[in-house]
Amino acid sequence: MTLNIPSRLALLALVASLAACSALESDKIDYKSSGKAPSLDIPPDLTQLSRDNRYAIPGNGPVSANAMRAGQASAPGAPTALASVGDVRVERSGSQRWLVVNRTPDQLWDPIRDFWQENGFLLTTDQRDLGIMETDWAENRAKLPQDIIRSTLGKFIDSVYSTGELDRFRTRLERTPSGGTEIYVTHRGMEEVYANSSKDQTVWQPRAADPALEAEFLRRMMVKLGVSQEQSKAMAASAAAEPQARRATVTTVDGLPALRINDEFDRTWRVIGLSLDRTGFTVEDRDRSAGTYFVRYVPPDRKEPGTWAKIISLGRASADSKPLKLRVVIKSQGNVSTVTVQNEQGAPDSSDNAKKIVQVLADDLK
Repeated sequence: MTLNIPSRLALLALVASLAACSALESDKIDYKSSGKAPSLDIPPDLTQLSRDNRYAIPGNGPVSANAMRAGQASAPGAPTALASVGDVRVERSGSQRWLVVNRTPDQLWDPIRDFWQENGFLLTTDQRDLGIMETDWAENRAKLPQDIIRSTLGKFIDSVYSTGELDRFRTRLERTPSGGTEIYVTHRGMEEVYANSSKDQTVWQPRAADPALEAEFLRRMMVKLGVSQEQSKAMAASAAAEPQARRATVTTVDGLPALRINDEFDRTWRVIGLSLDRTGFTVEDRDRSAGTYFVRYVPPDRKEPGTWAKIISLGRASADSKPLKLRVVIKSQGNVSTVTVQNEQGAPDSSDNAKKIVQVLADDLK
């Protein structure tokens, strides 16, 4: 059943009136995937390339806990183990959080794949050899008004009403030198907004990543891996910290656009890997010894038309959105690191796209 814009707005008005005595439970999660068809991605997400260097490079994913942001201070310095139960522990570096599990990536891959499916997601990327899986765009149905609305309209409202927000999550598994695994979860979001003043058309556009959702899914993942609910909440609480301001500035180096980060190589490597995940780059390969991420990129300079059907159909990349293959390179001297862009052949890149990439990374690190 499809409603036109006026009918949809009328239904929204009805929902709003019924919701007067119904409160949203903001911490509740109940995801429903948008379907099995190819998914919208901005920048468009393309098929990962298969590589043999499985889980070769340790990386990082951000987390600041959901209901625990206030009154906690983050400590600078090297990664710190905060809590451990069995073979699962939470580690922290500044405001960033990830799990370390004393199991191999191969042992964890299937349970983590099951975890996302059990939480209502389809996987659009399932690359065991790269250690990357990514969910489809999905809607958190728990954000819909509850109680009287659901009991009054039942399945009818589920078929015609949406929250106007979509989420997807990327998980990276990185092998540690000891043979264990580091697990990182990053979030990206989309929101539906009116395209004009008459409010008769909508478009989907990116919205800010939500560290609280990242933290909650890391906590739930602990439970999947054998930690009790109570223990997982205690571990998440011990890992809570206020986001630490990272001093990153856009600059030029030898005439090339660059990002200067006041941090040493290891932490910068993790931060840039996280930022690439969050901003939708497709990381095809990494070479930590050379400080290089091999990525595919589509300039995020357009908004995509809305509606569920459009979301599904726009999953296929068009001719004018052909991705660029580039390299993001990190060079460090002491506690100062510089991030630049190279073309596919490894030559310095001073193009407009290189400037956009530097700016995208800088904006994400604010």
